Amino acid sequence: MTSVHREDGFRVVIWSLEHGTPHVHVFKAEGVARIHLGWEGTPVLQEASMGPRDTRRAMEIVREHADMIRSEWRRLHGG
Repeated sequence: MTSVHREDGFRVVIWSLEHGTPHVHVFKAEGVARIHLGWEGTPVLQEASMGPRDTRRAMEIVREHADMIRSEWRRLHGG
């Protein structure tokens, strides 16, 4: 597990041994959101166990840092 970004109490994580569809897990307190990155366009929420406000903020953070996060995904997964 690699933390690639922290902001406003959120932690964006990429699992290094997890393959398949490029995605991140965004943690805050007891909740987590799984967000599909895609290689182009806007990230898409796959599932969340946090409240709506935190889910929206998690999505904003991933959108704001999408290029860096995609770059880290490629670095960790050899793509």
